[in-house]
Amino acid sequence: MRRVGVEPDVTNSAVQVLDKAVGFEVLREIAEPEKDVLLSACTREQFEAATGGDER
Repeated sequence: MRRVGVEPDVTNSAVQVLDKAVGFEVLREIAEPEKDVLLSACTREQFEAATGGDER
C-alpha cells in the first residue's frame, strides 16, 4: 500500500484540521530534537473518500 506522510508540529492545529479534511490520520506523536510532531499518513483511498474524488 502506498501512502503519503506528513509531520505537522503538535501545536499547529490549523494544519491538523486541513490534514484531517483531506483524509490524513494521526499514527503517533514523535518527539524530535527541535519539536514534537504528529506522524500522519493518507492513502489514495482515504484521500478520495475524504474529498469525493481524485482530482489533481
